[in-house]
Amino acid sequence: RETKASYPDFLGSAGLVGLRDFGNPFEYVPCASCLHTALGGQFPVQHDFVIYEHSHHTIGIEPSAPRLANNEPKEKMEEVVRFLASGDLVITNTYHGCFWAMLLNRRVLVYRPFSSRFFYFKPKVVFCDGENWRAKAKETIRTSGYLEECRSLNTRFAAKVLEFLKLA
Repeated sequence: RETKASYPDFLGSAGLVGLRDFGNPFEYVPCASCLHTALGGQFPVQHDFVIYEHSHHTIGIEPSAPRLANNEPKEKMEEVVRFLASGDLVITNTYHGCFWAMLLNRRVLVYRPFSSRFFYFKPKVVFCDGENWRAKAKETIRTSGYLEECRSLNTRFAAKVLEFLKLA
């Protein structure tokens, strides 16, 4: 499902541009949520897989599986991270569920992507649907070192922003 991203022309006239899409014509800067301290812990795997779903696009497989939606009323980053890390495999259809699971070095399946944002992660993600998810799970990989890489890219870009604004 490769697609070619397009970006507004006005970005070309900006003094400094960082985008979270890997392979963009500007500077690649992963989502700054990678800097959240909750992502740095060590968490035991408790489940073969967990499901983290978008509140408006539910994942219609395995109704008894451990599941969390991205709009839970008392959702906190720490709770979401613990939940994602509890699965050896994370089945999700949210951008951040996919991103954070990879930062946690968990295998990820993106269930029926409803947006192009899933196509531009640096690690290639595996897409699935209700019929093929078990087979596709065998294609997933771990992304060891991705958290450190994303944090480093964000820190370097932040320094460039401070320099650009003449604050450093």
